[in-house]
Amino acid sequence: MTHIFDLLKKHNISKIDLGYASYKLIISEEIPDDSSWGYTNTDTYTIYLYKHMEDQPARETLVHEITHALFEAIGFTSEDEEKAFCETNEDLTTKISRGMMILFRLNPDLMTLICKDINNG
Repeated sequence: MTHIFDLLKKHNISKIDLGYASYKLIISEEIPDDSSWGYTNTDTYTIYLYKHMEDQPARETLVHEITHALFEAIGFTSEDEEKAFCETNEDLTTKISRGMMILFRLNPDLMTLICKDINNG
């Protein structure tokens, strides 16, 4: 399997479009905020990924960080971290990103068709 970082580079994917903003992807030796594998800065619209991850953790971390950005886009912001009606952003992001990975892996043809349909209008 080709490493996700190599695929991103090969296909010139360096940004993720969330409609209201494009998040720049930075694959780096150092991650801000002392995060282990990834960090999303919702103020600068930047996603940082640790360069030396194996492929599978890199893929999950990419989806995880995209999920943080997605939550920001739908209004689940840092001020909401302690709301009693739901889990923290980190807990919810971990669960949702793993769920999305399962969905994408188990339904690749469906995901391709859905994306193709959206892109072809």
